[in-house]
Amino acid sequence: MSLDIHTAVQTVLVIIFVAIVLSIWQGIVAIRKARRLPFFRMRRDQMLRGWRLLLWAIGLFLLGYFFYAQAEPLIYRFYPPTVTPTSTPTITLTPTISPLRSP
Repeated sequence: MSLDIHTAVQTVLVIIFVAIVLSIWQGIVAIRKARRLPFFRMRRDQMLRGWRLLLWAIGLFLLGYFFYAQAEPLIYRFYPPTVTPTSTPTITLTPTISPLRSP
């Protein structure tokens, strides 16, 4: 399992994207639901909840853009990449043409 900084940033971006979609969806549902409520106070509270969720979506979008553009270089500034040891090929005998002896 490869767990590195790039994978972590991609995972955070996917989570933020899902949170943005859910926030927008819940915000729209809350605003639509508020229009059908009969009492002013309940309608206003529901409407505020919907707009707050839409503002959260905008904030999450900005956070996602920051992660997309700046997070990886910023993390590498504090945790520089290390050299990954690789296996080196072993020296093998290669067949060569031997010189012919003249009698």
